[in-house]
Amino acid sequence: MPAARAANDARAQVRISIVAARAAAPRASTKSAGTRCAASVDDSSISFYDEALTDTENRVAVAVSRGLSNKEIATELEISVRTVENHISHILDKKGFNNRVEIARYVLSKSEDR
Repeated sequence: MPAARAANDARAQVRISIVAARAAAPRASTKSAGTRCAASVDDSSISFYDEALTDTENRVAVAVSRGLSNKEIATELEISVRTVENHISHILDKKGFNNRVEIARYVLSKSEDR
C-alpha cells in the first residue's frame, strides 16, 4: 500500500504542477519564426527542448505538460487531432513512456533544470 500511496502523491503533484503552469501561462500564438527551439515559443513559462524529438513533437510535449487535450493541442498548433495522437505516440515510443502524465512530468522536470 505505501507504494500505491506514493504513486498517488506523485500523480497529485503532477496535476498540481500542470494546473499551476496552465493558469500562469496565457495562450499564445503557435506560429514560430522557424527557430530550432520553437517549443519555448508556445508557452513562455515552460522552456523545454529535447533533441531526440522533432520540433513539432517538442511543441506537443509542452502542450501536454500544460494539461491541454488532444483537441486543444490540435487547435493551437493548427494540425489535426489524429496528427496530435501520432506525435504523442512517437513521443511515448522515443522516450519509453507509458502515458501522457509521464510526458508532462518529464517536460516539467526538464524545464525546471534550465
